[in-house]
Amino acid sequence: MAHFYVSCQGSRGGVHRLGGASGGVRATLASYQGSISVRLYHRDGVDFVHVSASTWQGAGDPREIYNGPIDRQAPKRIKALHAAKASKKAKRS
Repeated sequence: MAHFYVSCQGSRGGVHRLGGASGGVRATLASYQGSISVRLYHRDGVDFVHVSASTWQGAGDPREIYNGPIDRQAPKRIKALHAAKASKKAKRS
């Protein structure tokens, strides 16, 4: 089952791709002045994104732009969910 969805629109129409949680998805967009790469991946119940700039055809400024959760509140919610499950399990014991 797809966890991630990719949509891209260009002058020749659009394309769509799906990716699973285990493999994620990756896309690169480029111009004559450099490129941007975006990778979506899933770890420990949280969806993450890694965005970086790179060279393309010898031009561009390589750098990391962002690497972290898509939803910045998700890790807190996941942690609270795990704590609640652990508390519930401990009460049953």
